[in-house]
Amino acid sequence: MQLSDPGALAFRPEKTKEESKPPKIRVWTKKSQIKDHQKTKIYFRTSKKTDDFELSDIQAEGGGLSKFKEIDKKTYTAIFKPDSSLSWRGKIHVPSKSFSSADGTKNRDGKDQNNTLTIKRIQAKPDTPKEDIYLVLDNSNSTQQSDAKNHKKIQYSLALQALTEKFEDAGFEIQRKGKKQSILFEDFLQDVTKKSAKEMTQRLEKYSIISDQNQSNTRNLNIHLITYGYYVDHKQFKLKHKKPERALNIMQRILTTETAAEQFGNSIKGNSQWKKLGLPKPNRYDLYQGRSDEPSNLYAGTELLGALEGLDYLLTKKANNPNQRDQSTSIALVLDGKPERRSWWDTRTNAASDSITGQAIPLPKSLGQEDITTSGLLYDNQGNPHFFKNNQGQWQWKAMQKDLNSALDRLATYSTNPTTIQVNAYGLNSTGNTSLTTIYQDLFSNQSFDNSSSSWSYSHQTIQSLQDLNL
Repeated sequence: MQLSDPGALAFRPEKTKEESKPPKIRVWTKKSQIKDHQKTKIYFRTSKKTDDFELSDIQAEGGGLSKFKEIDKKTYTAIFKPDSSLSWRGKIHVPSKSFSSADGTKNRDGKDQNNTLTIKRIQAKPDTPKEDIYLVLDNSNSTQQSDAKNHKKIQYSLALQALTEKFEDAGFEIQRKGKKQSILFEDFLQDVTKKSAKEMTQRLEKYSIISDQNQSNTRNLNIHLITYGYYVDHKQFKLKHKKPERALNIMQRILTTETAAEQFGNSIKGNSQWKKLGLPKPNRYDLYQGRSDEPSNLYAGTELLGALEGLDYLLTKKANNPNQRDQSTSIALVLDGKPERRSWWDTRTNAASDSITGQAIPLPKSLGQEDITTSGLLYDNQGNPHFFKNNQGQWQWKAMQKDLNSALDRLATYSTNPTTIQVNAYGLNSTGNTSLTTIYQDLFSNQSFDNSSSSWSYSHQTIQSLQDLNL
C-alpha cells in the first residue's frame, strides 16, 4: 500500500525517562518564624522550566501573598504578610496540577513535604513595665562650705535611698559579694552611709545586684540625673533586668559627682563646658575670692530655674508619649542652701550688676536647649521671695511652676494609679539657719510643686543631719 503522506511517519524520538517525569516544586523561606507586624519572602523553585506558574496557583492560609515575581523560568518569589488575627498560622502550598512544564506535563507533587511551607507566629512577650526616676541634685559650690563633707554625704545618701527603694520595688535584689543570700536594701544603705562621702563609692564594691524576674512587679528603670550649679547637666541611665549589675555602676556614677570647683579649682583650664556654653571670658567678679581657703566666684551660682525647666521638659515629653505616659514617675530634688544665680549673670541690679540683661545659659539638648537668662526667683536674708523677669520680659519662674505641675497632673491622669507619681523635695540645713528654713518652707510649699488639683504624691522635708533620713 502506497502511503499518501510520506511525512506522516517522520521520525519522532521517544522521551527519556527524566523528561517524562512531571515537574515538581520546592517552597522555602529564610525566615519561618515572624511576629505579627513582620513580613517574609517566600521562594519557589520548579524542577523544570515553566511558562504558566502564577500567583493564583499558590494557596496561602493565615495571611496573604503579594509582589509575586519571576526571577527566571524556574525561580519565583512572593511576600507573605500575616493577617490581623492573633492566632494566625501561616501555610503556603502549591497543589497538584497547578502548573506545567514546557511540554504540558502537569505537576503531581501536591503531597510532597517540600511543597508545603509552614510559618510560625512569634508571640510577642508583653513589654516589661518601666519606671522613670528623676534625681535633681545640687552641684553648686555651696557643698564646699565648712560642713561640705557632711552635706555631700547627706545628698549622696538621699540619692541612694531614692534609687534603692525603686530597685527593690522593681524586682532587683542585693547581695554581699561571695554570698548567695540576698539582704535588705535597708541594711545595704545603713552599711554604705556609715562611710564618708569619698569612701561610699569604695563600699559599693563589696556588693552585687541580681534580678528576681519571678516577681510579678518586675520593672525596668530609666534613671535621669539632673545636676545644677553654675550650669545644668543631664545624664540618663537605663537599668534592665538582663543586666542588673549596671545598678552598681549607676550608683557609682552618682556618688562621684563633683562640683566644678572641685574639678577645676579657680581655673577654666580643661573645662570644656565653659566654651561649650559660650560663656564670656571670666571677669573680676568671676574671679573674686573672699578668702584664700575658699573657692572663687568662678563656679558660683545655682541655676535652679534651669534645672526645673529641664525637669518640666522631660515630664512633658513623657506625658506626650502614649507609650510612656502611664509609667510610674519618681522625683527626688535636693537643694543645698539658698538658690542664687550669680548676680552679674542675672536680670537684676546690685553692686556687681548694673544691667537687667541676663546672660543666656543654655540647657543641654536632652533638656530642650532653652536659654535661661534669669534666676526667676530669689530670696532675701529674711527668707522673702522676689521674682524677676527674663530677657523677654516674662515672669519665667511662675510660668515654669505652672507648666511643671501641669505635666505632673497629666501624668497622674494617664496613670492607672496616680499615687505612682511621687515627688520628694529636700532642703539641707545642718546649721539650723532660721531664714534658710523659711526659704525652704516657702519654696517647697508655694513656689514649686503643687498637687492640690490632682492626686499625685508630694512631700518635702528640711534635712539637718543623717538622722533625719531614718536610714
